[in-house]
Amino acid sequence: TLKERRKVAETGVVFSILVRKRSTGKIIGEPEIISRGLLEESFHPELFDKAREVMIAILEDADEASKERSIDVQELIRVGLRRFFYSKLGKKPVVVPVIVDV
Repeated sequence: TLKERRKVAETGVVFSILVRKRSTGKIIGEPEIISRGLLEESFHPELFDKAREVMIAILEDADEASKERSIDVQELIRVGLRRFFYSKLGKKPVVVPVIVDV
């Protein structure tokens, strides 16, 4: 637990929230990205817009079998957003993807 807290303190944490329709897998609304200890969205809105585009691209590229299993899609989003933020900021934040099927 202490190791995880140090990592979050050094690199920050990003929550990605996605709501989709259970029957079709289609995204409902705009994906949300909330960060703590990384950057404030109000100062860098273009970076967070691009991160949302990355999330949408990951969902579009995921095969049908992955879309049915939220855990696989969550892992794809986690890895994709870590790579994105590392390429832009040089930091690999802890990414917590949340997919809500309604």
